[in-house]
Amino acid sequence: MAKLSKETKQRLQQVFQCGQFIIRWGFIPTVLYLGFKRGADPGMPEPTVLRYSLDTVPFSPQTQRVQGAWCQIL
Repeated sequence: MAKLSKETKQRLQQVFQCGQFIIRWGFIPTVLYLGFKRGADPGMPEPTVLRYSLDTVPFSPQTQRVQGAWCQIL
């Protein structure tokens, strides 16, 4: 195995840390972007940000029926 200088090891470590950061913080936004760009499958409703943001809001058991009706309206 080739000997690497301390400076080269530090640079490689920094490159790997940058790569990890990009993968960790870029994966989900990339998947969401590609999903919205591609659109819905035939027969399915078009994806909207509002629909998915409403699905993440916690509702009480009494208002879950309202959430379902609201999503059907969208």
